[in-house]
Amino acid sequence: MICIHDLDAATCATCNGAEKRAAAERPRRGPWFTAQHPGTCSGCREEITPGDTIRASGDGGYRCEDCDDE
Repeated sequence: MICIHDLDAATCATCNGAEKRAAAERPRRGPWFTAQHPGTCSGCREEITPGDTIRASGDGGYRCEDCDDE
C-alpha cells in the first residue's frame, strides 16, 4: 500500500506513527529563565553563572543558550 507521501505505508515515518512516537520519547525542555545560582551546563559543561539565560534540558540538568539545540 502506498501512502499519501508516495512511499510504502509501512516505511513512512509520518503515516506509520514513528514521528509521533519519536517526539513523545524526546526529553521535554523547560522554558527559558534567568539562572539564580551557579552551576554547570549539561551540554557543553561550561560554567553557568547567576544572570545567564538557561532552561531545563529534560534529562535533569540545565542548558545554556549556546548549546541548547545540540
